[in-house]
Amino acid sequence: MKSQKLLLLSFLNLLIFISYAQNNKIDSLLNLIKKEKEDTGKVNSLNNLSWEYRLAGDYDQCLTYSSAALSLSEKLKFQKGIAATCSKIGFVYYEQANYPRSLEYYSRALKINEEAKDEAAISKSLANLGLVYNRKGDYGVAVDYFLNALKLDEKHGDKNGIATNLTQLGTVYAQQGNYPKVLECYFKALKIKEELGDKKSVALLYNNIGIIYKEQGNLEKALEYYFTSLKIKKSLGDKKTFTGPYNNIGLAYWQQGKHELALQYFFEALKIIEEFNIKGIHANILSNIGIIYEEQAEKIARTDKVKAEVLFKKALEFYNKALQKSDELGDKRQSTITLGNIGSYYANRKNLSEAEKYLLKALEIDTTIGYLDHLQTIHKDLSELYFNNGNFKKAFLHHKQYSITRDSLFNIEKHEDITRKELNYEFDKKESIAKVEQEKKALMVVEERKKQNIIIWSVVAGLVFMMIFFIFVFRSLRVTQKQKRIIQKQKQLVEQQKHLVEEKHKEISDSINYAERIQRALLASKKLLDENLSNYFILFKPKDVVSGDFYWAAKLQNNRFVLVTADSTGHGVPGAIMSILNIACLKEAVGKGIERPDLLLNETRELVIENLKNDGSDEGGKDGMDASLISFDFKNNEMSCALANNPVWIIREQRLIEIKPDRMPVGKHDKDKTPFTLQTIELQKNDVVYTLTDGYADQFGGASGKKFKYKQLQELLLTISQEPMENQKQKLSLVFEDWKGHLEQIDDVCLIGIKI
Repeated sequence: MKSQKLLLLSFLNLLIFISYAQNNKIDSLLNLIKKEKEDTGKVNSLNNLSWEYRLAGDYDQCLTYSSAALSLSEKLKFQKGIAATCSKIGFVYYEQANYPRSLEYYSRALKINEEAKDEAAISKSLANLGLVYNRKGDYGVAVDYFLNALKLDEKHGDKNGIATNLTQLGTVYAQQGNYPKVLECYFKALKIKEELGDKKSVALLYNNIGIIYKEQGNLEKALEYYFTSLKIKKSLGDKKTFTGPYNNIGLAYWQQGKHELALQYFFEALKIIEEFNIKGIHANILSNIGIIYEEQAEKIARTDKVKAEVLFKKALEFYNKALQKSDELGDKRQSTITLGNIGSYYANRKNLSEAEKYLLKALEIDTTIGYLDHLQTIHKDLSELYFNNGNFKKAFLHHKQYSITRDSLFNIEKHEDITRKELNYEFDKKESIAKVEQEKKALMVVEERKKQNIIIWSVVAGLVFMMIFFIFVFRSLRVTQKQKRIIQKQKQLVEQQKHLVEEKHKEISDSINYAERIQRALLASKKLLDENLSNYFILFKPKDVVSGDFYWAAKLQNNRFVLVTADSTGHGVPGAIMSILNIACLKEAVGKGIERPDLLLNETRELVIENLKNDGSDEGGKDGMDASLISFDFKNNEMSCALANNPVWIIREQRLIEIKPDRMPVGKHDKDKTPFTLQTIELQKNDVVYTLTDGYADQFGGASGKKFKYKQLQELLLTISQEPMENQKQKLSLVFEDWKGHLEQIDDVCLIGIKI
């Protein structure tokens, strides 16, 4: 449930500002303003003063003096001053995550710059708007703003502007996951900055390139670029800028599972932040440290409860510090992420009331600032929290809001194309406005005559049309009177039928939702799984509310742990009923004291056939399930299994081992007298065992609307198998949703990963 996404993006944005002690400059400017006349010089001084307050982190004073500068500029009709002040106010609101107000002021600055035909200022305004749309998640619109800014800089040969916009453009492509485009932009910008001798920007670009390699899973390459960035920064001697590489190095080591090294670099960054009073990423670093301590505590919770409790307290301490810092800075985006982390912390610690309090606070902020990406996560977390607490009504409501928010994000992407086309049209139109004006003057006389002719003929045509229209209306009224009586009777009948349909629909929906609760109660409980598996995930996506896929577990008399991943015949309500029968047969087989996986499947098959033979069909029931039944002996690192149509995959040292299934189901079949095969394999430390049904691989989607297929799924698992299990689950879910796109999910999905 932890909200880690934004904590991992770190320094991807180009414009990162650091606040220092500014008392001397502020006092000097305050004294200067008292003596100055009400002229453009005072506007500039007010703007400079507001910026010093922003660097000091005092946003209230910053906005006070910016507003004073804006009022004086408007009084003096000082358009350049208005544009400059609007840009500063827009940036402050951007930092506070108040994107509507930020767009309002940036757009006003752009309009003034366009009227003044100041193309250098227009480029900066376009880039500012691109930054806001990027932060809002409207990536397509952001791309177009940066591309248009880039056009102007290339037109004027502004190399520094070109490099800056390429870097920002690469940042947006990174948000979209288009890594080849990102690296293309970053390396072009890097070349320009190296030619200009701008070592500070070169260091930042090395840092950003490292982030892209990290996002692609190439952590060694990422660390190489991070350390190069750090080396350049150290050569420049500006200690304040070391925080970026330190933070990203810490994140890379964290992803490698090297928690102590990660903490070492996070604390190095924290030391510099506190020494120089750097506000921008203070909360981010504190929150990252909290996550590390919480993960360390969870890892040793079973073996050393006392030490784990100390680490849990440290995690909460750093989360609270992060929340305090983000609140002081007015960074609502970071505040809501940290609130989500604290809510997850309490939920994992079974303190449901505290978890609810923090998650609801995060929900309030996300709703206020329109942070849809995080909002859907919080609704999902609240749904899980209420479900675990037995409050199924609230769980359902938040799950519904999660779905609505997810759909809203999809609609934003859907409308991006339209907005981008409008933006390009407006920009191109303004580029050619001079030519259009000349053509208008030359054709003005001809157009005027045409307009007069059009007006005359329009009046004549209008009169004729009105006469025809009145005749038509008169005749229609007579027919309408007769039809009205018929329609009223039909309307009454339709209303009655509609009421009946709605009642039936509600009854059916309530029944299915209740059935889903019953079915979930029959699945393997989290408690049983946690007691027997130390590191695992379950990706369970029913096609409908209830599912034919299921996962079930039990402890055998020989102390082995059995896990079943199965795909019952059908999906939806029929599949769910079949899954209940299959679970009942599995329980009965285990209850008879059978311990071998193959014998368990043989017995289960007999029970399924016996229960379905009187279903009324000529041949007797041919329903059943495809299943993998695996038995773990963790003491001796051994796994035995019996497989019916469903394979089991083991990834060992980046190599996939497939345990092939018997080509027959657990149910009536031509081979239903053939015993299932017992297969045994020795496990090694860090092996990852995957069991699955066919729903993921059979899903249609992608650019061509084809099946995902098993081969592509194997390649995906090989790519992510070294990552933490929760990360694997999230990436599998994200890839599945992206592949499916607008298409309907065709089958239930169940995929389980277990790390040895």
